[in-house]
Amino acid sequence: MIKKYTPIFQSLFLFVFSTLIVWQHIEIRNLQGEFKKDCDIKTKQIQRLDAGIDFQTKRAKFLIVARDSILKKHRKSLTDGEAYRIAEFGLYVCEKYRLNPVLLFAVGRRESRFDIKAESNKGAKGIYQIMPLTGRILCDALDIEYNESMLFNMKVNTEMAGKYLNYLQSEYSDLDLILIGYNAGPKWANRYRVDKKTKLPEETIEYVKAVKKYYEEFSIRLAFYLPGNSGGEES
Repeated sequence: MIKKYTPIFQSLFLFVFSTLIVWQHIEIRNLQGEFKKDCDIKTKQIQRLDAGIDFQTKRAKFLIVARDSILKKHRKSLTDGEAYRIAEFGLYVCEKYRLNPVLLFAVGRRESRFDIKAESNKGAKGIYQIMPLTGRILCDALDIEYNESMLFNMKVNTEMAGKYLNYLQSEYSDLDLILIGYNAGPKWANRYRVDKKTKLPEETIEYVKAVKKYYEEFSIRLAFYLPGNSGGEES
């Protein structure tokens, strides 16, 4: 009787054993898949953390180099703290309005030599030399109440300059036209865009030349440290 059922028991045993082997193999593969998934998640988390640290480190280095670049020829008129605040808020405004900080700082260098209390004989005021009428228009765009004294506030003046440069950049996408617009107004920029033979005011010609010179100088010092860039810069 035992001999009669032995082949059946052997077949059943082999079936159960094979099933267990296959099941264990599947379980091992599942565990390996879960382990790999967990490793991938941890790797991505570490990469994001490294990227965050790298960004903050690069940003901090940029601010130090920008401060030193601003101070380079203005140590008699600016303290280290003032220069750092100009660089820090300038970078904030540029990130907000998608501007190259090199452009903003080059404009500030030419407009007032970074003098927060500067006032021209034509009435332009503050670090980026905002005219009162332009200031009123920009206040409407920024949804803030205008008063003339705010033009001597470094943060407000920088915000206005950033907003205006953002408009000019979106309108012209050309450095010369942006600078003509900032110095002489969009009317002159539009004339020059239509006809490059347009005779610009001498002051504007000198202005564009000077800002482009400072742009190159700041680019050499700052381009490598621009947050989000790999040593490059936006034009």
